Order: sequence, then structure tokens, then C-alpha cells
Amino acid sequence: DEGGYTIDREEYAMPELDLAPEELAILFVAGSAALQIDGFPLSVDLRMALNKIAWKAEDDALPSMASLVWKQQPGTRPRTNRRLQQHLKRLQEAITSRKSVVLSYYSFWRDEQNRRKVDPYGLGFVRGSWFLVGYCHLRKAIRVFHLDRVTALEVNRLRPSEPDYDIPEGFKVQDHLAAVPWQMRVHPPRRAQLLLKGPSARAAAAELGQEVQLVQQGPDQMVVSFEATFLDGLVPTLLSWRDRVKVLEPPEMVEKVKKALGRIAEEGDACP
Repeated sequence: DEGGYTIDREEYAMPELDLAPEELAILFVAGSAALQIDGFPLSVDLRMALNKIAWKAEDDALPSMASLVWKQQPGTRPRTNRRLQQHLKRLQEAITSRKSVVLSYYSFWRDEQNRRKVDPYGLGFVRGSWFLVGYCHLRKAIRVFHLDRVTALEVNRLRPSEPDYDIPEGFKVQDHLAAVPWQMRVHPPRRAQLLLKGPSARAAAAELGQEVQLVQQGPDQMVVSFEATFLDGLVPTLLSWRDRVKVLEPPEMVEKVKKALGRIAEEGDACP
């Protein structure tokens, strides 16, 4: 008998996806939208996947979509700062190889910075911002970190071929992220109560989400109540509403807004 070997394709290759043209189009649109996110950490892999989808699709199924991605990229979006791009790249590598990271995390509203050892589980993009979801060794729980507040990040380089952790079975990034920042799962639920004033009070209440409860209503104002699992994430929205909102509860939320206003005033006075 002649020597040699046979490779069974079914033993080493993934089964072919049999998707309808409409399904391919949906995947292509979703992937194209992701590529428009500046600094997207898997852009090279995603472009390769989109090329395969475009090749697989029929000629009339994806009209001009392949060129759409490339035409919209150069100079049409605000550029992500270099530090954030580096953080995204390092986190992508850390998540892939299951290596822990040490990050310096700054809270503008508390004016504090501390170092955290984190096992990164996944990344999410919400309302124009990147978030890291992972196990925080300081808090001994899963936490969500706003990447804009990460001032430094180091990946554990010891034993690079050995993973530092396992991602819990059933973990999903989307379970810890939300459509609005104050619903991120950062701490136990706290009941917040706001006095919304002016003709835009109803619109402001709607922006807070579907779980908002009406406590009291009067002419051109209303008191609403809702649960927040990330009070710091609510601060920017409250500041943008200025004198159209007053924080009633909880007490720490009142203090957070006062401190934030004070810091903004200090920075304004420091400007020439």
C-alpha cells in the first residue's frame, strides 16, 4: 500500500451556514455599523467576515454595501484618542488569552483614582462609549468600567500561554450593560427620586426609561421615581438638564451632583 493520509473535512471544518439573502444582508448591515465605531477592536477580523458575506451573497442581494463601509471611513468620524485605542487593543488580547489586567481607574465625580486588578470578560459599546465588563478583585464581584476613565492599563505578561481565569458559564456582556448608563449593573439597585420642572418635564421622564413611576404631578412639574444601579452614570444627564431638575433622593446622589457642579465651577474659574 502507498503511504499517505486522508483529512476528513467534516472533522476539522465548521459546517457551512445556509443563510437566506435577507439574513446575509442583515448581518452585513450590522457589521458595517460596527465598523463605523472608531477604534473597534476587531475591525480586521470583521472586515474579513464582511468580505466573505459579500462574496457569498448573490449579486443583487447586497447592492453597493461593500463599498459603503470603505467610503464612510476616511475622515468622516471623530477619531478615538490614541490612549483609548491602545486600551481596546490590549483588552482584546487579554480577553482572547484570558489574562488579567491592572488598570488605573479615575472617577471624575468623586475625584478619586485607584488601581484595580480585573479579569476582563467582554467589551460593550453604549451611547458612544466603550465599557469593560469583568471580575474586579478589589470589589470581589463583576463590575462595569467606563474606558474613558481608565488612565493606564497593563496586561499580565507572566506565563503568557496559561490563562489566568475562566469566564463563568452562561456569562453574557449584554446582561451587565443597558441602554442607559444608570442601569449598568455596578451596585445594588437604589431608588432615585427627581423633581422635573418646566414644559420639558414629560420628555425628560420619558428619557429616564419605561420603569419610571410618577409620584406627584403639578403644573409644569412632576416628581418621578425609578431604580438605578449606577448612580454615577446618571450624573451627566442630570447636569445637562441644569435647573430643570432637582435631585430629591437618595442623599448620596444629591451630594454627587453638588460635588460635580463644584468641580465644573472650579475648572471654569481656572480657564483663562
